[in-house]
Amino acid sequence: MTEPMRDQLDFELARVEQERKKLEEFQSKLSEITGTARSANRMVSATVDQQGNLTELVFEGNRYRGLPPKELASLVIEAVNAAKQDVMSQTIAATGDLIPRHLLDAFGFDKEGNSESDLGAVFDAAYNRMTDMSTFGSPPSQEGKVDGK
Repeated sequence: MTEPMRDQLDFELARVEQERKKLEEFQSKLSEITGTARSANRMVSATVDQQGNLTELVFEGNRYRGLPPKELASLVIEAVNAAKQDVMSQTIAATGDLIPRHLLDAFGFDKEGNSESDLGAVFDAAYNRMTDMSTFGSPPSQEGKVDGK
Protein backbone atom coordinates (compact mmCIF):
# COMPACT_ATOMS: atom_id res chain seq x y z
CA MET A 1 0.00 0.00 0.00
CA THR A 2 1.34 3.40 -0.93
CA GLU A 3 1.78 6.16 1.63
CA PRO A 4 -1.08 8.33 0.24
CA MET A 5 -3.43 5.33 0.29
CA ARG A 6 -2.42 4.50 3.87
CA ASP A 7 -3.02 8.13 4.89
CA GLN A 8 -6.43 8.08 3.23
CA LEU A 9 -7.32 4.81 4.93
CA ASP A 10 -6.23 6.17 8.32
CA PHE A 11 -8.28 9.29 7.72
CA GLU A 12 -11.40 7.28 6.79
CA LEU A 13 -10.98 4.94 9.76
CA ALA A 14 -10.69 7.93 12.10
CA ARG A 15 -13.85 9.41 10.54
CA VAL A 16 -15.75 6.17 11.03
CA GLU A 17 -14.60 6.04 14.67
CA GLN A 18 -15.82 9.62 15.20
CA GLU A 19 -19.21 8.75 13.74
CA ARG A 20 -19.41 5.61 15.91
CA LYS A 21 -18.76 7.72 19.01
CA LYS A 22 -21.44 10.21 17.92
CA LEU A 23 -23.92 7.36 17.55
CA GLU A 24 -23.09 6.02 21.01
CA GLU A 25 -23.57 9.47 22.54
CA PHE A 26 -26.82 9.92 20.63
CA GLN A 27 -28.15 6.54 21.81
CA SER A 28 -27.26 7.46 25.38
CA LYS A 29 -29.07 10.81 25.08
CA LEU A 30 -32.12 9.12 23.58
CA SER A 31 -32.40 6.60 26.37
CA GLU A 32 -32.61 9.41 28.93
CA ILE A 33 -35.35 11.42 27.22
CA THR A 34 -38.76 11.58 28.87
CA GLY A 35 -41.68 13.85 28.15
CA THR A 36 -44.25 15.25 30.56
CA ALA A 37 -47.37 17.26 29.80
CA ARG A 38 -50.64 18.31 31.40
CA SER A 39 -54.14 18.49 30.05
CA ALA A 40 -55.37 22.00 29.25
CA ASN A 41 -57.42 22.12 32.46
CA ARG A 42 -54.41 20.86 34.46
CA MET A 43 -56.35 17.93 35.96
CA VAL A 44 -54.19 15.24 34.38
CA SER A 45 -50.46 15.01 33.79
CA ALA A 46 -48.67 12.23 31.96
CA THR A 47 -45.04 11.20 31.56
CA VAL A 48 -43.77 8.96 28.77
CA ASP A 49 -40.37 7.44 28.07
CA GLN A 50 -38.41 7.81 24.83
CA GLN A 51 -40.44 5.07 23.14
CA GLY A 52 -43.69 6.83 24.08
CA ASN A 53 -44.61 4.32 26.80
CA LEU A 54 -46.62 5.80 29.64
CA THR A 55 -44.48 5.79 32.81
CA GLU A 56 -46.55 8.03 35.07
CA LEU A 57 -50.12 9.31 35.17
CA VAL A 58 -51.17 11.82 37.81
CA PHE A 59 -54.65 13.12 38.59
CA GLU A 60 -54.45 16.50 40.28
CA GLY A 61 -56.88 17.21 43.12
CA ASN A 62 -60.30 15.58 43.22
CA ARG A 63 -62.16 17.41 40.45
CA TYR A 64 -61.54 14.56 38.02
CA ARG A 65 -63.79 12.30 40.12
CA GLY A 66 -66.88 14.20 39.02
CA LEU A 67 -66.10 13.91 35.32
CA PRO A 68 -67.89 11.48 33.05
CA PRO A 69 -65.56 8.59 32.14
CA LYS A 70 -65.40 9.61 28.47
CA GLU A 71 -64.30 13.16 29.38
CA LEU A 72 -61.66 11.87 31.81
CA ALA A 73 -60.39 9.47 29.17
CA SER A 74 -60.15 12.38 26.73
CA LEU A 75 -58.03 14.34 29.24
CA VAL A 76 -55.72 11.36 29.70
CA ILE A 77 -55.30 10.99 25.94
CA GLU A 78 -54.65 14.73 25.60
CA ALA A 79 -51.92 14.64 28.26
CA VAL A 80 -50.29 11.47 26.90
CA ASN A 81 -50.26 12.78 23.33
CA ALA A 82 -48.76 16.09 24.46
CA ALA A 83 -46.09 14.19 26.43
CA LYS A 84 -45.26 12.12 23.33
CA GLN A 85 -44.93 15.33 21.33
CA ASP A 86 -42.57 16.63 24.02
CA VAL A 87 -40.42 13.52 23.60
CA MET A 88 -40.44 13.95 19.83
CA SER A 89 -39.36 17.58 20.10
CA GLN A 90 -36.56 16.66 22.49
CA THR A 91 -35.49 13.82 20.20
CA ILE A 92 -35.35 16.09 17.16
CA ALA A 93 -33.36 18.62 19.20
CA ALA A 94 -30.98 15.88 20.37
CA THR A 95 -30.17 14.88 16.80
CA GLY A 96 -28.13 18.06 16.45
CA ASP A 97 -25.88 17.54 13.47
CA LEU A 98 -26.15 13.75 13.70
CA ILE A 99 -29.15 13.45 11.39
CA PRO A 100 -28.87 15.81 8.44
CA ARG A 101 -31.70 18.35 8.23
CA HIS A 102 -32.58 17.19 4.70
CA LEU A 103 -33.37 13.73 6.08
CA LEU A 104 -35.73 15.20 8.68
CA ASP A 105 -37.26 17.39 5.99
CA ALA A 106 -37.78 14.34 3.78
CA PHE A 107 -40.06 12.89 6.46
CA GLY A 108 -41.93 16.13 6.93
CA PHE A 109 -40.51 17.16 10.32
CA ASP A 110 -40.68 20.80 11.26
CA LYS A 111 -38.19 22.32 13.73
CA GLU A 112 -40.39 21.37 16.71
CA GLY A 113 -40.47 17.71 15.69
CA ASN A 114 -44.01 17.71 14.32
CA SER A 115 -44.65 15.29 11.48
CA GLU A 116 -47.55 13.55 9.83
CA SER A 117 -45.26 10.60 9.03
CA ASP A 118 -45.32 7.14 10.57
CA LEU A 119 -42.75 7.69 13.33
CA GLY A 120 -41.71 4.04 13.45
CA ALA A 121 -40.82 4.15 9.77
CA VAL A 122 -39.07 7.48 10.23
CA PHE A 123 -36.77 6.20 12.95
CA ASP A 124 -36.15 2.89 11.19
CA ALA A 125 -35.05 4.79 8.09
CA ALA A 126 -32.96 7.22 10.11
CA TYR A 127 -31.31 4.39 12.04
CA ASN A 128 -30.58 2.44 8.86
CA ARG A 129 -29.14 5.55 7.23
CA MET A 130 -26.98 6.38 10.26
CA THR A 131 -25.58 2.86 10.50
CA ASP A 132 -24.68 2.83 6.80
CA MET A 133 -21.45 4.79 7.19
CA SER A 134 -20.79 4.77 3.45
CA THR A 135 -23.65 7.25 2.90
CA PHE A 136 -23.59 9.04 6.24
CA GLY A 137 -24.18 12.75 5.88
CA SER A 138 -24.85 12.66 2.15
CA PRO A 139 -28.21 13.64 0.63
CA PRO A 140 -30.72 10.86 -0.01
CA SER A 141 -30.32 9.02 -3.29
CA GLN A 142 -32.28 10.34 -6.25
CA GLU A 143 -32.24 6.86 -7.77
CA GLY A 144 -35.51 6.00 -9.44
CA LYS A 145 -36.73 9.60 -9.36
CA VAL A 146 -37.45 11.64 -12.43
CA ASP A 147 -36.05 15.18 -12.27
CA GLY A 148 -35.48 14.79 -8.50
CA LYS A 149 -39.22 14.13 -7.88
